[in-house]
Amino acid sequence: MKRGQVTALPITYIFIAIIAAVILIFGGKVILDFYSLSTEAQTKKEIQNFQNDLKRIYFLSKGSSQSLTYSFPATISEICFAGSQLSGGNNPGTKEDIIDQLLNSNIFLFEISKLIEKHQAEYLINPKESTNQQIIKCFSTQNGRLNIILQNEGNYVSLTKF
Repeated sequence: MKRGQVTALPITYIFIAIIAAVILIFGGKVILDFYSLSTEAQTKKEIQNFQNDLKRIYFLSKGSSQSLTYSFPATISEICFAGSQLSGGNNPGTKEDIIDQLLNSNIFLFEISKLIEKHQAEYLINPKESTNQQIIKCFSTQNGRLNIILQNEGNYVSLTKF
């Protein structure tokens, strides 16, 4: 082997190591982004399913009810609802984040007491009652699964955890 080839060999190995490290770093970032996107998509899908079920139950006859299960990502530990007639959940106590957002949202998703998302759903609030009389109930999830009963109360839909 010639002397120039021997000195160029370590530079080649260093270049290959740098390229491999860049590929691994950006590959890991892409994988984490895909995971984050999948949990976000699952959350949006379940919220959309919940809102569709609310609408469907609302247009059934008064007193109609249905037991439903929603599968959110396992990172979601608690789901809170603001409405007029809720039962079966725990009162969240002092969750200032909920109270601050109460005027424009009525579904709140939590990761260990940290508000991560809020949504607005129709048919969950009794239109005859003011927002000051709303009840906030939180339902803990088991690995992201939420089991609830939706019941048509005539002019709104009530929630009960089972």
